[in-house]
Amino acid sequence: TIMMKPLSISSDKLSLFLSNRDLNDLKTRLYLGQTIRGRILEVLPQNKVILKLRGFNVVAESEMAFQKGDILAAVVYDLGRKIILRLLPPHAGKLSRSPRDILRYLSMSTDTLNLMIAEELQDLGVPPTKVGLEGIRGAVEAWEILLKSLFDRRQLIRAILFLSLRSVPVTPQSLAIIHQYLYGKPLLGAQLRKLARQLREHPDGERAEDALKGLEKIFSSVEKRDLAGRLSRIVRALGLSYESEVKAGLFGSQGIGSTLKHDLLLLEQGLRTPEEEAFREVLESVTDLLGNLEAQQLASLPRADEASGSFAYFQIPLLWEDEEGTAEVWVFRGRGKRIDPEDVLLALQIHMRHLGEVRVKVGVSHGTLTCRFAVEGEAIRSLFERNFSELTERLVGLNYFVREVGCALMEDEEVFDRFRGPIFGGGESRRYIDIAV
Repeated sequence: TIMMKPLSISSDKLSLFLSNRDLNDLKTRLYLGQTIRGRILEVLPQNKVILKLRGFNVVAESEMAFQKGDILAAVVYDLGRKIILRLLPPHAGKLSRSPRDILRYLSMSTDTLNLMIAEELQDLGVPPTKVGLEGIRGAVEAWEILLKSLFDRRQLIRAILFLSLRSVPVTPQSLAIIHQYLYGKPLLGAQLRKLARQLREHPDGERAEDALKGLEKIFSSVEKRDLAGRLSRIVRALGLSYESEVKAGLFGSQGIGSTLKHDLLLLEQGLRTPEEEAFREVLESVTDLLGNLEAQQLASLPRADEASGSFAYFQIPLLWEDEEGTAEVWVFRGRGKRIDPEDVLLALQIHMRHLGEVRVKVGVSHGTLTCRFAVEGEAIRSLFERNFSELTERLVGLNYFVREVGCALMEDEEVFDRFRGPIFGGGESRRYIDIAV
């Protein structure tokens, strides 16, 4: 088995080379954290450029692709033995040059695979480097044939980038897990109910008695709806806690995800006997559930180029009129570095057979809350609207000023556009989402 280390994809640093005299002189005009602008006067071989900066013409080195005349903005990152700048968008974000030009600048082949990788890096706002491109290409070539039943080539590139940007080793196992989040999206409620039914109906279920006891608590609470209160407290806490506490609420030592995962691992161990073929279908369900939980955890890992994670993602099981369902939840920080109750975006996608698909966006800015629903039918819209006054009262009880609570049909093109895209299981651009009310 080949195991790749996390890939080093890009660098947004610019190193300056000056004489000792000019270095000391320029340092007197700069301070750490300062934002400065410069212009590229000349592009040199070996990733070097001549940069006009604060009256100095300096040689600078970067792994990024520049062209003559480029204007760049940067933050002073280091004033030690060498001056190092950290680039700001657009050069640290989506590059202006074409993927083909970038590959030529990096002295790399412009074949189809390299072009595809460069395009995906651009879409993510990640500056390509030669080392990063070669690493991604190596991963694609290593796993493409083995994983062709799961991914086409572009999907495989996106999955590799998703893992690499979160410093997760790229292996067939990690790729299969993240496939569930990016493309498969299994739903926790239906998976739990299926496993519960298989366990209740299996004639040899007592073999995993210890593990079953732990799982039974979860299944019984789902069926008695006691879990709804516990989960609602977690959801309420989303707007009242910092990001680390949000994740701990589901995956911490007391979290449902952690408890469920522990019990599933015990169950898997208990069912692996010399006669495990008799438990094959149960084991498959356990494996699927474990994969779902791991995919949720991977999806919530922060990107390596972010100071902190931009969102948390998880699923919660739902019951409504004896129907099992699932709510997918994304929690996004606003303008700050952490989730703040005064500046947060909560997105929910509810999957219930009787309700159809329901999408919810709750945005808070400076304590003012806007809540919008999108549903598939007029009858469902009427059902929600009849309960809006109670919902508003509860939100006010949480000390929010409620600006709007509304519901619209997804068949309306404008409504659909507002509720699709990166918020609900889209691409990496969701890290740039901010609250607009």
